[in-house]
Amino acid sequence: MEEKDLKSPEHNINDNLENKEEVAVSNEAPVEEKAEKAKDNSEYIPFEKSEGDIYSSIEEKRTALLASYKKSKLISRIFMIGVVALVIAAIVVVPMDGMVFKILGYSLAGVALLAMVVFYFKTRNTIPGQSKEYMRETTQLINNLVFTSDDFTDLEVNPTKKITRIELAVDRIYKEGIDTGSRNAVRGKYKGKDFEVTELILYYASENKKATRSVGFLGKYLTLANNLSFAGRYIFNYKTSEADKVVDQPNDTEDLEKIYDEDNLEVYGASKKDMNELFGTDFIKKIREFTIGTPLMNLSFVVWGGHTAIYLSYNDSVTTLPFEHPFEKESQESYQRDLIRALDLFTKF
Repeated sequence: MEEKDLKSPEHNINDNLENKEEVAVSNEAPVEEKAEKAKDNSEYIPFEKSEGDIYSSIEEKRTALLASYKKSKLISRIFMIGVVALVIAAIVVVPMDGMVFKILGYSLAGVALLAMVVFYFKTRNTIPGQSKEYMRETTQLINNLVFTSDDFTDLEVNPTKKITRIELAVDRIYKEGIDTGSRNAVRGKYKGKDFEVTELILYYASENKKATRSVGFLGKYLTLANNLSFAGRYIFNYKTSEADKVVDQPNDTEDLEKIYDEDNLEVYGASKKDMNELFGTDFIKKIREFTIGTPLMNLSFVVWGGHTAIYLSYNDSVTTLPFEHPFEKESQESYQRDLIRALDLFTKF
């Protein structure tokens, strides 16, 4: 699979590499370890409400940044043309007979070099700074679109929360990850039940010699507690019917049996009978209410006694902030429906 990134107009969400330590897998539910990890990412801030037409605000900010970016590129081109002209003039003048020409030529070269240094220090932080502010403001606006329901309470945001590959390995749905990137963690209550959802990317080592890593998962990572009590875990995977568009498949299933496999929905666990007793006979039907294809490309989740982790795989219309193209509100509204459907499904347990 080709590499894909959660993008801002400036850079990927997180380029920090995790320590390449070995991860021991376990058949125990990961509740306590996840609670311990959460202490390291405690910089949450209150959820900010946005006033007015959110769609218009996003477009205004996007077009303003795009215009600034284009203006900066134009200025850079004009400046570089001027520098090149000075360098060419210096090259032409220096070889001429006479000390005056040599002094003039070296002076022109010096002016070109000095101009480049001054221009670099004057402009190096302009677009990156504007991009970071745009990213912060636009993410806040999009959050206001997604978390509009009165069923959401006590919301807090951690814009830069780092979810490690170790934490994901403990979920035991994806394995052999070498790096992660995450941002925009939102936690709170839904109908009185605690939850947290984060934008997440998980990388694998790439088999392509031209790339250093490939993507194992990209989308929204939702976690919440459950009141179930059983040994082991169940992994559910609902994929698109279009074989060439299948992405982000679970790969930590070797110790489990495939107990269900119909119409692109797979379940791994102990037994189908136990699954029906735990989740109810209508559970599979509820999973099929999710629309898989666009923008939701894959739905995978793992359920332990006490802990549920849901991986919602999305395309760029959800995982990338709008920049060169207008904001796709339909995709964010689709994500909002998926999130509420997932929470309604699992807060019952």
